[in-house]
Amino acid sequence: MTFRNSRELASVLAGLRMLQNHILGSNPDNLDFDDIRTDAGSLKPLAIDESDGLCMRLNCGRRSDSLPPWMRREGKRRTK
Repeated sequence: MTFRNSRELASVLAGLRMLQNHILGSNPDNLDFDDIRTDAGSLKPLAIDESDGLCMRLNCGRRSDSLPPWMRREGKRRTK
C-alpha cells in the first residue's frame, strides 16, 4: 500500500494512535489527534470523501456494498 500524499499517511497515523489510545484505556485528551492528522497544522485534513476513498483502497478496493456492515460508512456513528 502506498499513500498518495502526506495527508493520507497522517490520517492513518492519527487513526492508529486513536485506536491504540482506546485499547489502552487512556484519556483521549492526552493526545491531540487533530495535531497528528494535520502534522501540527502543516497539512489540510482529509475531507470525508477523501477518507472514504482511502478506506476503500486500504480494503483492497472492494466495493462498499460487498463489505460486511461493520466496515461500511453509512453516515452513522456508533454510540457507547
